[in-house]
Amino acid sequence: MKTDVAWVGDGYSFGLDGLEKADNIMKKVKGDDLRPFGITLDGWAGTQRYAGIWTGDQTGGQWEYIRFHIPTYIGTGLSGQPYVGSDMDGIFGGGNSIVNARDFQWKAFTPIQLNMDGWGSNPKTPFSFDQHTTDINRAYTKQKTMLMPYNYTASAQSVFDGKPMVRGLFLDYPNMPEAYMDLVKYEYLWGDNFLVAPIYQNTASDDQGNDVRNGIYLPDKDQVWIDYCTGKEYRGGQVLNNFEAPL
Repeated sequence: MKTDVAWVGDGYSFGLDGLEKADNIMKKVKGDDLRPFGITLDGWAGTQRYAGIWTGDQTGGQWEYIRFHIPTYIGTGLSGQPYVGSDMDGIFGGGNSIVNARDFQWKAFTPIQLNMDGWGSNPKTPFSFDQHTTDINRAYTKQKTMLMPYNYTASAQSVFDGKPMVRGLFLDYPNMPEAYMDLVKYEYLWGDNFLVAPIYQNTASDDQGNDVRNGIYLPDKDQVWIDYCTGKEYRGGQVLNNFEAPL
C-alpha cells in the first residue's frame, strides 16, 4: 500500500495515524497472519512499524539524482527508518540511459525500488532504452532477487537490533576516524558484508558509460575485501582511486 500527503492529510502525526489505521484495516480483512507493508512520505517517529519511506517526486536523468540520494538513504536509516526507497530514475525527467542503468545498479543494494511510469514525458520502465540498458537493468533486478535471503537477514537486524539496512560506515567501524569523514559520504554498508560505492557522477566516462570511481575507502586494515564482480582481493585500510566501473 502506498500513501501520499494528499491521501492522509496535512501534518506528520496525522500521517502516522493514517498509516496505523490502514495497517489495522488490512489485518482485519486478511487476518493476523498477514504482514502488511506500506510505502509513505508522511509519518513520525514510529512510522517504521507500518511503512517504508520513499523520497517523493524527484527528477531523474541527471547525476545529481543519484548523488543526493546516497547520503539521504544513510541519514534515513540513522533516523530509525530502515526501509527507504525512491523512484527508479525519478518520477519526472529521465531520458539518459547511462544514469538510468547506474540507478538500477546501486539500488539493487537498497531496501525498496519503485518504478513510477506514466507521470512524466519519458518512460520509466526497466526496458525503456536499448537492449544493452535493458539487459543491465534486468541483471541487477535479478541480483536483488538472488540476494533475498541476505536482504531478509539485514531487515531482521533492523527490527531486532536497530541497525539500518543502509549503514553509515561508523556504525560498524566506530573506532576508525575515516568512517566519520566526508571521504565516505558516498558509500555505505549494505547489511554486514557488502560495501557499496555507487557511481554518482561522470568522472571519466566513455560513450558507452564505462567509467572509474575515485575515493572508495575500504575499512579495516586487517580485513580483505573482495570485488563482487571480479573476485579480486583488496586489503582494507586504503582508498581506491581510478577503480574501473564498466557499465
